[in-house]
Amino acid sequence: MSGHGRQSSLAAWQSYWEGRHHQYHFTPERLAQGKACFERAIEQDPQYALAYVGVANHYAITANLALAPPREVLPLAHRAIEKALERDDTLAEAHATAAVISVFWKHDWAGAARAFHHALERSPGSSSVHHLYSFWWLQPQGRLEEAIEENARALELDPLSHPLRKQFFYFMQDFAGLPLLFQTSRQCGS
Repeated sequence: MSGHGRQSSLAAWQSYWEGRHHQYHFTPERLAQGKACFERAIEQDPQYALAYVGVANHYAITANLALAPPREVLPLAHRAIEKALERDDTLAEAHATAAVISVFWKHDWAGAARAFHHALERSPGSSSVHHLYSFWWLQPQGRLEEAIEENARALELDPLSHPLRKQFFYFMQDFAGLPLLFQTSRQCGS
């Protein structure tokens, strides 16, 4: 199985995707289950970079949802993403998560810009990279039309993703207004 840049064990790959499934329910219990799956993937294959990205995302989500103090969990996210990049510095998802951490914890907008652009160049077909770029880069800067385009691109790439659909719906409701929301919803097949 591919960990994008290298082969990983099937067991680690399955544990990673099980963790993603749990993580995107965004409840404390499911986030904890997701983190356990990512840690199991690391035990199964300590070189599997995506599993470290999963751990980093766990901490970033936990901080963003105010389930833990950011000053406590964002350094853990940073360490996990460093481990991911040590194992595979070509992994777009790792660079995108590094960008999120740069914005959210370090307030390093220039570093985040470099990491996001690197991620988008590395993997223009990654729905998660487009989503993170929209949510953590474009929206905070008030670049809402571009953010809508990036969210729509993420949904084009992964139209069955419930978390992407849900977050896109809330984004459109909050920023774009109901007429555009309904038009976009029909276009996405919601």
